Amino acid sequence: MEMCAEETPKEVTENMLPEGSSKEKSPASTPPSQEHQKKIKKDDKSSKKDDKQLEQFMKSLNSVTNVDEKLSLVCKKYMESTEEIKKMQFYIKQSDKRYAVVLKQKEHLQQEFNKTVLVKSKLENLCRELQKQNKAIKEESLLKIREEEERRKETQTKFQSTLSEITILLQQNNEKNVKLRDDNISMSEKFKSIVQQYQLREQQVDKMAKQMALESQLSDAKLQKSNLEHQAEKERLVAEMEQLKVTVAQYKAKVMELQGTESALKGQLAVYTDKYDEFQNALVKSNQVFGGFKEQMELMSKKIKKLEKESLSWKKKWETSQTALLDMCGERQTTEERVAATTRQLQHMQSLCRTLQAERTVLLNTLKENNIERPPLPAPTPAPPAPPPVQTQSDAKVDAMVANCAQLRQSLAHLQTQLNVLTTNKNDSKEEPSKPEKQKKSKSKKNKAEKQGQKVDTDTEKLDVKDNNIDELTASKETEDVDQQKTGDTEVPEEKNDAINYKTESPDNDEAESPEDKIDDQTMESLIQAINMANVDLCDLEVVNGEVNNKIDIVN
Repeated sequence: MEMCAEETPKEVTENMLPEGSSKEKSPASTPPSQEHQKKIKKDDKSSKKDDKQLEQFMKSLNSVTNVDEKLSLVCKKYMESTEEIKKMQFYIKQSDKRYAVVLKQKEHLQQEFNKTVLVKSKLENLCRELQKQNKAIKEESLLKIREEEERRKETQTKFQSTLSEITILLQQNNEKNVKLRDDNISMSEKFKSIVQQYQLREQQVDKMAKQMALESQLSDAKLQKSNLEHQAEKERLVAEMEQLKVTVAQYKAKVMELQGTESALKGQLAVYTDKYDEFQNALVKSNQVFGGFKEQMELMSKKIKKLEKESLSWKKKWETSQTALLDMCGERQTTEERVAATTRQLQHMQSLCRTLQAERTVLLNTLKENNIERPPLPAPTPAPPAPPPVQTQSDAKVDAMVANCAQLRQSLAHLQTQLNVLTTNKNDSKEEPSKPEKQKKSKSKKNKAEKQGQKVDTDTEKLDVKDNNIDELTASKETEDVDQQKTGDTEVPEEKNDAINYKTESPDNDEAESPEDKIDDQTMESLIQAINMANVDLCDLEVVNGEVNNKIDIVN
């Protein structure tokens, strides 16, 4: 019986191996008839061995006299055979798994082979087409060379013909020059007669000069009248200049107000930098909490390995795991609700971004109407290359926030330069009024400038309102972050007690949030508005959102 039990796994493995190996081998393997013969021989040998083992076992039973001892021997053999059968079943399962893996590998390799064959056929077709094209190009080049040689010969013949024509023309010109000399002699005689006629006409011109003197006296009288009219127009211009001075004073007052709003905006920027520093400190704390959480997880994994050996405690742990499952389902529902809320906030932010971009386009159009060129933004000063430690994703986000602040400052400087250009254009248009037509044009420009100044005032008021909304949002979100951190600290000991349940319920824990994942949604909204103020695209928002999702996946 022992020999039978030992030979059964060998036969099973031998029966399983040909199925996997015959698919992987090349066609040069043994034919099916030879394999069948080998199997028959192996079966004969195994049957002979089984017969021998049975005979030995029967002899050993016959040697024993007591029935109890015989039963004990039979039971031992039976137990050994059952254990060997279990082992063989385990080996069979492993071999089945290996066989499935090998089949998958074979299918994958076959697909790759088919792809390579297709690529090879395509490349061959392309090579043939290239050869055809090369032949056609060579033939065309030869034809062009022949045509150019024929053209060159034609040009040579034409050049020679033109040279002969030029020589003929030169001879004709010489003959014409001789004729022209004779004509010049005759013209000199005629010129003498013309001089005599000119002297007679000078006498007539003297008489006409006297008449022109009388006409000049009349024109002087007309000039005096025009001077009087010019003085009246000057008085009108002086009155208009006084009105223009009053309007200039009003514009200066508006410029002072705009400077005050600029200082207020700078103060708000300082407040935002302080808030970013606080946000960075909160991120450092969350990283520390996350490191402690990892250490606790390692300890709990060690405890799990020890507790697996205790078979009696599985029932109690199963009951606790069910309760934990219910809790985790509730947490999962809450996380799904949070995700839905974040998606709504993102849509709201996208709409705000679009409105801000529309306002920006309106301002650019006003600049174009005044024919003011848009000055280029100053390049950001490169930061000194300091070798930082391993930069986490939270530090990268903080760096992005700092860059957005720099872009905001640049945009404010750009707006200030545009306002200065508007004021200078207004002053230039007021200082050079020379004619009535120019005065009309300057008045129309003033009206446009006043309208644009009103638009700028309304835009600055809108920006102040938006900044106030951002401050309120960030303040409310900071309070929510503090509450979330407190709740996160209280939940750590509960996770220590339910470590085994965490391992069994890993699929449900994929959506659990760490303290680092609880990023301020409303502070993100304020950052997005700042990015849009600095002329940043919506693609950056998608990048930030992707980084947040990646953090959640890493923690899980």
